[in-house]
Amino acid sequence: MTDKAKEQNQEQKPIGFFNIVDSVLSVFLGVQNSARRERDFKHGNFKYYFIGGVIYGVLLLTGLICLVQYIAGSVQ
Repeated sequence: MTDKAKEQNQEQKPIGFFNIVDSVLSVFLGVQNSARRERDFKHGNFKYYFIGGVIYGVLLLTGLICLVQYIAGSVQ
């Protein structure tokens, strides 16, 4: 199979749940490469990425708040 055929085959596949999670985590860490970004914009649905980003942001914020409260409580 040639590179062009592989590329066309990948373009036809829908983006799965784990690919969306991987892309959201990559964006939050700042390591998203241009090939993934192009794939996400071409074949992804914005609302799935938005929802994933909001969920991850809330989890991150909640985790940080819990960590700070735990550390502040153990200091006293």
